Amino acid sequence: MDASKFCRHCGNNLTEDAQFCSKCGAPVETNSSFPQIKKSYPNQEIHQKSPLLVLILGLFLGVIGIHRIYVGKIYTGLLMLITLGGLGIWYLVDLILIVTNKFEDKNGNSIQLTQNPSSFKKALLVMGAVFAWLLVFVGTIFIIVLLLTSGLIYSINHQLNALKTGDIEKAYSYTSKDFQKATSLSDFKKFIDQYPSLKNNKGAFFNERIIENNVGFVKGTLTAKDGAKTPVEYRLIWEDGVWKILNIKVSYTGAGIDIDHNVLKPSSSLTPQESTWIDFDNKANRYSLKYPNNWEYIKSGKGTVLFKGKKSSDSYHTTITIRTLLTKKNKGQYSTIQELKDDLKTLVFKNTTEPKLLDQGVMELPQNPKRFHGEYLLFTYKYKNKEFKQMDTIILRDDGLAFYTWSYTSLMKQYNSDLPIAKRMYESWIIY
Repeated sequence: MDASKFCRHCGNNLTEDAQFCSKCGAPVETNSSFPQIKKSYPNQEIHQKSPLLVLILGLFLGVIGIHRIYVGKIYTGLLMLITLGGLGIWYLVDLILIVTNKFEDKNGNSIQLTQNPSSFKKALLVMGAVFAWLLVFVGTIFIIVLLLTSGLIYSINHQLNALKTGDIEKAYSYTSKDFQKATSLSDFKKFIDQYPSLKNNKGAFFNERIIENNVGFVKGTLTAKDGAKTPVEYRLIWEDGVWKILNIKVSYTGAGIDIDHNVLKPSSSLTPQESTWIDFDNKANRYSLKYPNNWEYIKSGKGTVLFKGKKSSDSYHTTITIRTLLTKKNKGQYSTIQELKDDLKTLVFKNTTEPKLLDQGVMELPQNPKRFHGEYLLFTYKYKNKEFKQMDTIILRDDGLAFYTWSYTSLMKQYNSDLPIAKRMYESWIIY
């Protein structure tokens, strides 16, 4: 028996063949043996995000997650922003997903950038994505680093501009309190006068900027008005809300020792005095050198060798002391050359009277200048009512396990007389 039919409007019982309700006159809907189909409504339609816009956003702003935010993935987009695109890896993965039609919006709908691409086209798109990633991500990181370190260059450029106009006092004002404590204004002027590129600078190029533990390091080249180029390094410290210059290193020459880079001569060109020099080899600390036969050496402690003139010679009060110090990496005290320099300054200024830091800069080892680089300090002071001049050079061994300190100390009146000996010993010094 057929099931009863009722009017959907008034509930009136209808006959099997009725087309209109006998009570309210409404048309009768025909039954269907098929299940009722759910109607779709406009607000339920899928809204497709622009694939091209997703690609553009992913390419240029993907490192900060804008493309994910655009397709509704707010949380992961913000996560990319915080992590700089997962340090670039997540950013690269998303680019590859976009160009291979595998990237999805928040509803799981694929972003179709291309229709049915061939395998060759897919390969080209992936290679293009990787290349674009290299350009954009590396460029972005470079720009971010420049912005973060721009404050370092501010003080340096302002000091160089002050030096260019001859305003030494203003240039001095950009140095730190520690710098001014160790170096007077007059000593600063003497230092500047040694290097024309500092006060006659036409331009500067800084290719390395680093910030570590509230200390900044800047390396570059200064160009003087006459075209002379001078390598320069700055060390800065964050002080009173600005970067202040803590140290300036200009080339490797200076400090009273003019290094002879032609020291490696054939045996036929050796001077007659060569036979009066004695070879010294410290195998335990991996270095050797030559010293004059009217000098002697004393091993005064672990890793310390002191060379001095014999009692009968004029150089009796002149000493050259070489110390080998383990780095913190090798269970020693110091991590960097700068730490050792700072400690040395403290010792000199604390234990002597009228101490002055005359000069400081970069020094190389003549026997192997490309492998071993160091820094020097030049002091004058009084000790037990006698005037001394002292030059200290600090070199970090290339394996990072030890420092070498070379200290040339002499009475002020004898310093220049013994300087050729110190120079020759330094030029013969080999670290192996």
